[in-house]
Amino acid sequence: MRHGPLPQARLAELLEIEPISLSRLVDRMAEAGWVERRPDPNDRRIRIVHATDQTRAQIGAARHIADSIYAEALAGLPPPDASETMTAMLRRIISNLSQPTETDHDR
Repeated sequence: MRHGPLPQARLAELLEIEPISLSRLVDRMAEAGWVERRPDPNDRRIRIVHATDQTRAQIGAARHIADSIYAEALAGLPPPDASETMTAMLRRIISNLSQPTETDHDR
């Protein structure tokens, strides 16, 4: 939804998964009415994945729930610097944990 309709190959890149895995996922989502595959008007070999009206309706509900959880989680923290600082700190933690350490080489 964030990037709009995309070719399956590009969507797989964004999700950092193999195209075959995405294809199976899109198959199931299409069967459930969440997405549609449409031919690319410029290249018949390419299929573009489009969100359906059903998906767009549910995104609004999911955003409302996420906003409520976010507000609850940040209650009592000074806005807006708190969320920016926390995000920066969490990114640093992820980076730290993503770096190989000397003990990783010993395993």
